[in-house]
Amino acid sequence: MKISKILSDNYNCVDGSFVYYLHEMSKFNETAFWDYYNSLVELTQTTKNKGSLDREILHFVCRTYNYILTSFMWHFSPQDLYSISNLPDEITPYIERLEFAFDGFIRGILFDEEIFELKNPMK
Repeated sequence: MKISKILSDNYNCVDGSFVYYLHEMSKFNETAFWDYYNSLVELTQTTKNKGSLDREILHFVCRTYNYILTSFMWHFSPQDLYSISNLPDEITPYIERLEFAFDGFIRGILFDEEIFELKNPMK
């Protein structure tokens, strides 16, 4: 799937996107997670040598990243009724991946796969 479509689908909460699963289904979908993650890495690859980032794409990335992290916070908040099913027992490595992908996109840096404990099944 094309990078821009994956980001757009997540931004617009389209059926099958990672944000859709979190928002509409209250479910962690691992395949959709990796699609989203890999789209950020591929986007970084294509934009890392550009002087500036497209504001619309930047907005899509920031909003979806924010929504994903906020969903995890709601899940773990004792004052919130929101609950994510199928959440991995150890969520920290997934959050680490998202942090590095987001930071890498903003800074134009690609991180080596070897630094991550959680292996990318699509690589």
